[in-house]
Amino acid sequence: MNNLLLYLFLIIAGGFSFLFSPTGTDNKVNQQECNDCHSDLMAGEYLHPVAVNGCSLCHASTGEEHPGTDESEFKLVADYPQICYKCHDDKNSKEHVHYPVQDGYCASCHSPHSSSNKSLIHSNFSENMCTDCHYLEIEDKVSDHYPAKNGDCQDCHDPHQSDYRGVIKMEPNKLCLDCHSRAIETDNRYIPNIKATLSENNTIHDPIESGECTICHLPHAADYPRLLIGEYPTKQYTEAKVDNFEFCFLCHDSEMITADSTVYATNFRNGTQNLHYLHINGTKGRNCNLCHNAHGAPNKYIIEATVKYGNWDMPVEADFTENGGSCATGCHKKLEYSRVTE
Repeated sequence: MNNLLLYLFLIIAGGFSFLFSPTGTDNKVNQQECNDCHSDLMAGEYLHPVAVNGCSLCHASTGEEHPGTDESEFKLVADYPQICYKCHDDKNSKEHVHYPVQDGYCASCHSPHSSSNKSLIHSNFSENMCTDCHYLEIEDKVSDHYPAKNGDCQDCHDPHQSDYRGVIKMEPNKLCLDCHSRAIETDNRYIPNIKATLSENNTIHDPIESGECTICHLPHAADYPRLLIGEYPTKQYTEAKVDNFEFCFLCHDSEMITADSTVYATNFRNGTQNLHYLHINGTKGRNCNLCHNAHGAPNKYIIEATVKYGNWDMPVEADFTENGGSCATGCHKKLEYSRVTE
């Protein structure tokens, strides 16, 4: 009996609330009434399902008369980003978070109602919305990375959060090898299968072993070919000037090609005779990749199994000892060298 009286009281109280509510809807948002005035919010090709299903899922009346002049008649049922997390997973829980997400304002990128773009990206953003905030200088660069040039930023980056810096999708080298696990041929060059090169060879270049391809390559665009961070020859032969091999000498000693005698610039020497200089000096310059593979090779010191001579691949027989070694190619018979001086 007591429960029945309470139920009748709630019905009567609700009726009076309806009569005296400024919107006539008991402070709830009426979907059709909203659409009558705010149809423009739902005019986009892509609709937010929650907006289609009812404005009151996100908006609540404050009891002020509507329409008014100060936009105080309605409020969100929760603050950003909690209002989004009522339906969506938390996007602010990993170590590296995209700044708009970190600031908790999802509506910086997404329209809460509708949009002409997929994923409810704001209609007023350009085709690649990332570059509206992140400036990428690509057009005047010598080389560019295909995903960056084509605006496919999400091939590499998560737009919300990541366990890795730069909000990239996975650990750096794994991310690069996700695409470079096959040979890639473009209009002007051929990129071999880098993942196969690394898995099939015994020696891997130290920067790759460190897990950072970006030690040598820029991920978006570069002033040098192959997205390199410095000058490096594109042809087999070039003058042996330090400037021509700037990229290599960011890590290696430039006296490798300038000093005919050394005890520290290179381990490839016979006593103090610099054998790099012997092979490469002045106009006798050769590209490093004639003997070395910048990613990985079967021999120690990332020495290739063959040496290029024009279009001919000459086999290399390289052996190494504690203090030197020997080498035989199509260029010369087997020659030995030792760093030990009498």
